[in-house]
Amino acid sequence: MRLPRKIKIGAIDYATSFKKDLNHSAGAPGIINFWKRFIRIDPDCCVPHTTMHEIVHGIAHGWQVDLSENDNDRLAQGFLCFMKDNPKLVMSLLEDLEG
Repeated sequence: MRLPRKIKIGAIDYATSFKKDLNHSAGAPGIINFWKRFIRIDPDCCVPHTTMHEIVHGIAHGWQVDLSENDNDRLAQGFLCFMKDNPKLVMSLLEDLEG
């Protein structure tokens, strides 16, 4: 998977990059820094899930929603499953937003 150079979450643009050997002992193959505005993903881990997991953290932070790490993880997995199972609907939603 390729990462875009930035991911926009609300009004914030987060610079993105791959970084090997993030804190695996803490079970963290990705990290988002809200103040420095970056997302780092370990390329040796499940990149789609980890990326979505960090995006959900960004959404929760931006919209002031308190989620446990487990809730964040379940939502990330749910969003990925939804998008994979309903690609036409996802595209239609995006087209309607742009229109």
